Amino acid sequence: MKTLLINPPSQKDEIWVREGRCQQFDIWGAPFPPLTLAYLKTQIRDISETLVLDPGPAKMNQEEVFEKIKDFSPDLMIMSVTTPTFENDCNWFAKKVKEILPQIKIGAVGIHVMALPKESLKNAQSLNFVFISEAEAVIKNVVKSLDDLSNVTGIGLRGKESIQVPFSENIDDYGFPDWSDIDFKNYHLPIKDRPFSLISFSRGCPYSCNFCAAQTYYGRKLRKRSVKSIINEINYNLELGVKDFLFWTELISADRYYLEEFLDALKSEGLDQKIDWVCNSRVDQLDLELFKKMKEAGCWQIAFGLEFGTDKMLKIANKGGQATVERSGRAVVEADKAGLVVDGHFIMGYPEETLADMEETIKFACSLPLTFAHFYLATPFPGSTLYNQIKADFQSVDLWNKISQDQGEKEVQEKVSRAYKKFYLSPNRIWKIYRVARGLREKINLVKLGIKFVLDVLKK
Repeated sequence: MKTLLINPPSQKDEIWVREGRCQQFDIWGAPFPPLTLAYLKTQIRDISETLVLDPGPAKMNQEEVFEKIKDFSPDLMIMSVTTPTFENDCNWFAKKVKEILPQIKIGAVGIHVMALPKESLKNAQSLNFVFISEAEAVIKNVVKSLDDLSNVTGIGLRGKESIQVPFSENIDDYGFPDWSDIDFKNYHLPIKDRPFSLISFSRGCPYSCNFCAAQTYYGRKLRKRSVKSIINEINYNLELGVKDFLFWTELISADRYYLEEFLDALKSEGLDQKIDWVCNSRVDQLDLELFKKMKEAGCWQIAFGLEFGTDKMLKIANKGGQATVERSGRAVVEADKAGLVVDGHFIMGYPEETLADMEETIKFACSLPLTFAHFYLATPFPGSTLYNQIKADFQSVDLWNKISQDQGEKEVQEKVSRAYKKFYLSPNRIWKIYRVARGLREKINLVKLGIKFVLDVLKK
């Protein structure tokens, strides 16, 4: 029995981030290591010879990819599929694999197929099944029952009513991702130019932001790993030579006491002196004291989903919690004061948002002591409330590839372009970014990245 776990190659040789709710074209030159695929390998490596392939970051051309698949000759292939790459993944790549290996069974994992299992199977005859539940909980039964999947729960099949498996209450049971097929030299942080890895911190999000599909994939309930398990995984990665990490969670501050327990463990184990890490968070539950503690424990960058520059739009998008413009601004100021590099993420072109609202977002972003900012076009990803609100416009596969954070109405794209130019083409911002680089090597990397980025911005 052989199983191939793969991030499909792109016909255009693009590299896509395909992890959890993140399904976007990689614009920073920092593709994510394939965390989900590595977790899946852990679940089945005792019952199947398993290979993880990530052709984009490995710079494998299409001929090399198909030759590798032919040589490995798997019985089962599971692809990580996103909405904007569905046509590429399922109706080009998977179709060619079936031409090479006619008897192979092909499954897909990801938010898109989890949210739209029937539609996905209808629009891709190459797919035999899709995961409709947390794949780690299901994949072993898939491998064991590959000859007849009709009685396997947690997957979607044609012509059969699907039964979802509940989200696991104990995600420690999934163990550590198996990175044995992965070369971390292919996954480098921008500017720092050092190998990095993802470590799953927790899963689930109790908030209901209309634009986010995370609840579809990870559920509403916050499911935390044990601190001991995360510490052990950090040590496992250190043995692999990886010292930089993105702690992968929707919101690291959801449980303040849990976060503080983790920070204390990093310090007591001496890991604050051995690793550098970054994280994502909402603005809730955080203050200057906690930011300082995070900094002391090895955190150097934090990214906030700030979304909009008006409370009106935060309310329309159902951001919830303590999210207000005032609270967002205070969190950024306090994180910056603690010495953290702060990255803000913003949305433009949301339903009911006016051009004046977008200008307020640009003004807000530029007023904050952010080091970096990202401006995305509002994107109705399947699994989100926003998709359900306008899904009548996106029911066919030829439209799914247009659900992308870099495609939208001309007026909105112009606002996004204006936002990038106003934010980054500022002497104060350039100086703030320059200070991120340590040493000559990082400064050279920063200059190269900066020149490329500015040229791209000026083209917009």
